[in-house]
Amino acid sequence: MNVYPSDDGRAALIRLERGSDLLRSLDEAAGELGIHAGTVHAIGAVSELVVGYYKQDEKRYVTIPFPEHLEIGSALGNVSLKDGKPRTTRRSSSSRPCMTRSMPGASSRRRER
Repeated sequence: MNVYPSDDGRAALIRLERGSDLLRSLDEAAGELGIHAGTVHAIGAVSELVVGYYKQDEKRYVTIPFPEHLEIGSALGNVSLKDGKPRTTRRSSSSRPCMTRSMPGASSRRRER
């Protein structure tokens, strides 16, 4: 993992190694940088993805694996402390490779008044 902190120490760019665990790596980077609270913004790609949601009535997470290459179009999250260590959470929008980038020729649709 490569960590590039900003000059003022209030932000950082983090580039993960291929095959590394996304959330674990972000937790480690937050620890190295001494971040106890903050936001996470990310884009990129994964070779597999596991998403989940919390079932409040059962007080447990349900996970859904996607064992395929996916693009992360946008990911937002936060850094907070759990048991005294930085922990990241993230919500993301992902897509299959056939639908990843806007290319020249895309037209906006505007409603006529």
